[in-house]
Amino acid sequence: MMDTYCGGSKDMSTFHANINHDVLPLPSSISCNGVFSQYLFRNDDDETIDAEVVGVHVSHASAPNVFTGHKEYFLTLSIGSKYDGAGLYKHSCRAPLNLVVALDISGSMLEIMGRSSVSAAVSERSREITTTKWDIAKQSLFEVIGQLRETDRFGLVVFNTKTEVIQPLTQWSGSMLAQIKFRLASVSPGGGTDLSQALKVAGQIASQYLHEAVEDDYEMLTSEGTTVSYGHRVLLLTDAIPTAGDCTSEVLLESIQDLSHKEIYSTVVGVGMDFNVDLVQSLVQVKGAQYLSMKTPSDFRSRIAGSFDHIMTPIAFDLRIRLRGASVVRIHGKPTPTDPTGDLVHIPTVYPKPQNEVSEVFLIELQNSIETEPNIVVDISFVDRDGSSFTQTRTVDFSQTFVIEEEEHGFFADDYIRKAILLSRYVSCVQNALTGVKRFDPEKVTTLQKLYQFMREEIRMLQDDRLVKELEAVVKLMKKFAGHSNVQTVAGVLVASASAVRACLPV
Repeated sequence: MMDTYCGGSKDMSTFHANINHDVLPLPSSISCNGVFSQYLFRNDDDETIDAEVVGVHVSHASAPNVFTGHKEYFLTLSIGSKYDGAGLYKHSCRAPLNLVVALDISGSMLEIMGRSSVSAAVSERSREITTTKWDIAKQSLFEVIGQLRETDRFGLVVFNTKTEVIQPLTQWSGSMLAQIKFRLASVSPGGGTDLSQALKVAGQIASQYLHEAVEDDYEMLTSEGTTVSYGHRVLLLTDAIPTAGDCTSEVLLESIQDLSHKEIYSTVVGVGMDFNVDLVQSLVQVKGAQYLSMKTPSDFRSRIAGSFDHIMTPIAFDLRIRLRGASVVRIHGKPTPTDPTGDLVHIPTVYPKPQNEVSEVFLIELQNSIETEPNIVVDISFVDRDGSSFTQTRTVDFSQTFVIEEEEHGFFADDYIRKAILLSRYVSCVQNALTGVKRFDPEKVTTLQKLYQFMREEIRMLQDDRLVKELEAVVKLMKKFAGHSNVQTVAGVLVASASAVRACLPV
């Protein structure tokens, strides 16, 4: 699994791999941010989104809490763009690039992929995890190079405690590949990691052609004769373990911010699972910066093959969403703490989603004061890549949720918010079960049984067979916590029941 990092973990593979290998996962291995990223939360033909540079689909619901019985109120915010998928080529294009790759050649890159951070049982899930980070980083570099066009410029540096220029920033030609492979064949990883120096050198190289415009004669925009500016980007392929030089998070962040101020944006590709999460969370708050994580060559290959142009094309900056007329209990799917400015959601950089990827989604749980003031307003603002500011407003009336025909289930404006509520309750219950775990805990089994019954009915209502995977994870957790034969028998019955749920869903 490889995911664009917007803060928080979007990688659910570790959670499910542990579950499947009969290993109790850490509570931090499952999150709403991660679970939401696996599912679809809007229609492909949603006009609210498809007509906008950045569009936000707003939906609402009320439903009783399966554990407390208390009625709760929710909003979902689903973020997308007309540039998602094929829309990037319909409405625009990927601008030519000045791309400089900084390739980590420190000693830690010789480690076997995942060995330092994944249990042996989970490591066995793929033969690819027997290769070194260095091998995977080189293969990933060649995948990037394979996406370049003759209108792009490419440069390459390698770094440990020192930084060496392998390829100056040069107009790309396919004939350069053999020369790059030849030079890398003589490189032997070793030593420490000075990321700040690598960023500095790569940034200096990338800045050679700042603010240059080109005639877009290789892929026309909507208007004939339109010119576009080169995009400038530094891409780091590293396990993100700084050990030398100015290696504090603050210094690295300053380096990335300095590049951003020059409109040179940074992409960090974390090779393996050793990256510093706090550093990454700070990094993605910088304009134009992004983090991609990968654990196997196929992760990177599958992502780059269909989405390189989208990854390299920021479409908006400083997206802010605020709420008027209601108080918020919590935000499910938001990876970072509430913004001190009062923004409900703040995304420094918005990238278009490749085909078949889901939109960013947030589930907002509201206080019961909505019962006395049912009308709320959602304010949206952002700046596009040309510097123009945009504002949007959405109004939601909760009064229709007060009269519910089926009190047992609740009111849902659409199936997408119903799915989000289901998944948020799943995550919350599983996190609680995994906190302070004991080998045998019948009380937790009872709670998970209640979750199971709720999920089973909701999955049948939603008719989404992909959700059965989460239902099966609940069953496996119950079996782990089972302390006597009766509980084990119940879990066994539920395994069969989960299979029956899958069987009754559409193929």
